[in-house]
Amino acid sequence: MLSNDEINTAGFAIEKIPEMYNQYQENLRNSRQMDFDDQMVYAKGILENKPDILSHFKSRFKYICVDEAQDTSKLQHKLISMLAEGNNIFMVGDEDQSIYAFRAAYPQALLDFKYDYPNPHIFRMESNYRSTEDIVNKASQFISKNNRRFKKNMVCTRGKGKSVERIECENREKQYEYLLRVAKQSNTDTAILYRNNESMIPLVDLFIRNNIPEPYY
Repeated sequence: MLSNDEINTAGFAIEKIPEMYNQYQENLRNSRQMDFDDQMVYAKGILENKPDILSHFKSRFKYICVDEAQDTSKLQHKLISMLAEGNNIFMVGDEDQSIYAFRAAYPQALLDFKYDYPNPHIFRMESNYRSTEDIVNKASQFISKNNRRFKKNMVCTRGKGKSVERIECENREKQYEYLLRVAKQSNTDTAILYRNNESMIPLVDLFIRNNIPEPYY
């Protein structure tokens, strides 16, 4: 939501960022195209400068529900607040789960909810139905180090379970070797959690080369 003047005088660490940005914007205009952020910027401008259009969309959407609110940007929250009328907004999210700051996620909006909307009601969902007690406690101890968050008292419903074990590996290769040993020694169903498919490809290859029975990848 920066103006051109603000961008040109922002003092970026990389000196040519404003020049690159301005050239990029000019290329978009010349080719009559816009990127995803532009769609929201132009939408915000239209709603701010065209009261009749803003009124139309406000009346069209009686209730607004925002899911995964910790992953939405400041610009998206601005659009949401313009469309929300009174207490017709329901926002679901967890600021502790915000991991997309690199793409402008703005979890502060969850903390500011009670200031931005009239008569707010904050409901904390503090029961964990997925994990066992030791996992929940370890995770709570870790995430409690965050500075800007709602305080929570997480409890689990699945009993104590096995203790969490911390495994230190020098690098990814050592990590895969450890997982291979676990798979070879395991005589029960064992799950390996991973962030994306790219992370799993070398491990699948390693399992195949060592005749580990094919699991559900």
